[in-house]
Amino acid sequence: MNDFGEPPADLAVHFGPRGLGARRKAPPFLEHARHADEQQRLLRAFRATVRRITVLGDGTRRWCEQLFHAHIAALSHATAPRAPLVPGWIEYSSSFEDARARWHAAWSLAETGPLEPSAWAYVHRFAAWVTEHRASFALATFEQALLRPEVALDPAFAKALTHLVSAHLMTRDDPASPVKPLLELAEEGVFAFALPDTGVLLFAPALAEAPLDAAAAALSDLGDPHQRTVFADLLEQRGQLLRATRIRQGKTADDRPRVDDVDKLFGGAAALFLPHRKHGMPEAKPVMHEASGTPPAAIFLEHDGVRYPLAATSALAIRSEQLVVLDFAREAGSRVGAILTYDDPVLWLRMHEYAHLRINGVIRHTSHDIPLYDRDVIELDQHRIVARITAR
Repeated sequence: MNDFGEPPADLAVHFGPRGLGARRKAPPFLEHARHADEQQRLLRAFRATVRRITVLGDGTRRWCEQLFHAHIAALSHATAPRAPLVPGWIEYSSSFEDARARWHAAWSLAETGPLEPSAWAYVHRFAAWVTEHRASFALATFEQALLRPEVALDPAFAKALTHLVSAHLMTRDDPASPVKPLLELAEEGVFAFALPDTGVLLFAPALAEAPLDAAAAALSDLGDPHQRTVFADLLEQRGQLLRATRIRQGKTADDRPRVDDVDKLFGGAAALFLPHRKHGMPEAKPVMHEASGTPPAAIFLEHDGVRYPLAATSALAIRSEQLVVLDFAREAGSRVGAILTYDDPVLWLRMHEYAHLRINGVIRHTSHDIPLYDRDVIELDQHRIVARITAR
């Protein structure tokens, strides 16, 4: 008998002081089994997507827009008190290769240019939320089912979709879950992938033809001066002035990246990513940022109710079980756990010596600099430090 429901309210079993009758969290294999029916329902829906949404009319566009806006509103609410997110533009594609190429081009431009916090806020917030609702079990069988001939999804796409389902299973009882609108789109054959500045690329494989817009055409050949001008104009219309300037100057994804791969930097948001780097490529040279000045007073750290101001380059250390924030320029020879560098307007964190460093609950092993956002939680040897970056 498999009954994983809640026990009756009047059921009370107590055997001795150990409280053997107390209800405990189910082990991973039971948690996985409880969601088996929902996984099968979703698989049936994904298999049927070839018959859904074949024409992208005004009604369908409004429906997609409403669900995306509902997703952003739910994510803003779930990650409060951070500032609310504002939904960006929506693009469409019916070709997976086209979708991946456009996604790659947009994020490569963001990766190689000066880091604009607004460009990364959406994926950062989604990654932070998912980290708090991470599944306690793997969905390898579900992912393999997506690769079967009757579904036949690209492996990278199947992996992203599996991450979406995993987050859904852990929050399916929450009516305000940010994942619900995304899954409602997916069940109708429309799959969302994040773009910079809270934009989204909606991939609908059943569409009769890809509704390519000027942005998509321009992204296909940024080596052409005319196409660069078209794309730069569109970026300016969307308020992306720095990226528009870089495009007009001919600076594209061939430049040295200023951040790590987007799908690695915010791995918790894997449901919104289309991995584009080939396996087996050598590790990119770590990007090290140089200080551009002392942070304003609105950028500081909080720990146990104490506010710590920062220098241009600060260091975090734990001494006698207490947090110490040092001016690294003056004490460069000290043993520290992490280094904070202010490169206006971004505060960057770099792991230095300690092995136990987490950001928002995720262990960091990378030597790349990591951008910090308001209310990010740094855990250094079990000490929780909150970054406050209210100037943005």
